[in-house]
Amino acid sequence: MCPTDPRSLGGDEALCASPVVRPSGGASTGEEVSRARHRRSPRVTAVAAVIAASVGLAASSAEAAQRYVPLRNAPAGPALGAAASAGNPFTFVGLTSQFPCQMSDDQRCGQVNVFMTKDLKLVKRLQIGFEAACNTSDRYYGSTWAFDGITPRRSKHNSMASFTARESDDGPLDGGLIAHYDAHLRGKLTRGGKGSGTFQTTITIRDQSGQTIDTCSTGLVTYHVQALTKK
Repeated sequence: MCPTDPRSLGGDEALCASPVVRPSGGASTGEEVSRARHRRSPRVTAVAAVIAASVGLAASSAEAAQRYVPLRNAPAGPALGAAASAGNPFTFVGLTSQFPCQMSDDQRCGQVNVFMTKDLKLVKRLQIGFEAACNTSDRYYGSTWAFDGITPRRSKHNSMASFTARESDDGPLDGGLIAHYDAHLRGKLTRGGKGSGTFQTTITIRDQSGQTIDTCSTGLVTYHVQALTKK
């Protein structure tokens, strides 16, 4: 997935518009970065192969549950492709413990992309696709969220960064419903190496009168990522 501002990456990126949903439900100004590269990292190719092999399985095993839909939802499309072409040791791609997702047929579900600054002073953007089962058995919430501008703690030689982010907000859903989001994100990354973390969110669905009609939760989701190239 793509950082918010192409100027923050440097180089000659070509931008491909593909907005994602923020936890607040608003449309993101973020765009996917597509860099023309003649070579692709073997580790990225391996991740892409796993995703390609699992997309059909996820779609065929998706339950007939109805999804709570944010009003400004991101269009379906490949999440890994653009990120995989922007090979550098500060961009990470990977999968969550939900992959392949069982309810959502969005192929971005269960994927993670992380964009760091070169000095690891900032997580420019972390995007994660997920699904959350609801108390109502035939309902689920699924989306791709973007977390921007997270300041991490760095190791002595700036080779490792760890971060925590919390977010709580409201967002409109289809049908006049309102979703209240509580999200918690953790991560630890090594420049040019691997990383891991956790993600968890609880979504309270309310009607127009403010009455709670459903609650959806991911539970604790783990993820593992790797840099597109070694440092």
